[in-house]
Amino acid sequence: LKEIEFTEGFESIGHYCFNHITGYEGSSFYIPASVFQIGGYSTAKQYPYGGNYGDRYGSGWSNHVFYNFGKDGVFKSFDVEDSSIYYTDVDGILYTKDLQALVAVPRAYEFENGVFELPNETRRLGELSFSRNPHVRELVISDNLEIFNNEDELEDYYNSIYCDNISVLNKGN
Repeated sequence: LKEIEFTEGFESIGHYCFNHITGYEGSSFYIPASVFQIGGYSTAKQYPYGGNYGDRYGSGWSNHVFYNFGKDGVFKSFDVEDSSIYYTDVDGILYTKDLQALVAVPRAYEFENGVFELPNETRRLGELSFSRNPHVRELVISDNLEIFNNEDELEDYYNSIYCDNISVLNKGN
């Protein structure tokens, strides 16, 4: 699969849509401005298809949409149409427009020195948002990230976003 193209007017990318499509050879994935829903949660809040799925961790933004997507070493960025009022990309990483939720990190995205610093606005991490990215080693979070008081809940949360290769977690300002 060399290219995936959505035309303007396309509105929704459903659960598991690109799950395990490891043959995608593109280095970038374009999302048109008309897309208001990725996975089980609509940023427009018009169509909450996922119901309560992911509510415990606020992870309804991706729901396996980009899990194990793209070839190792190839898929490096999301490219969201600048005029989108629902989503954005920051240096190729996919977020909701307000940056409150990290939706997905491309599989081959490389972080300088393995460090990924979340924007201060980010409060939630989408389920499996770090899917198969082996390059992030340290995640710097702000006090705004919604985490839990209990170690078991925190471990469950990080397992749900597939962060098993992160060895250090720093708390930023």
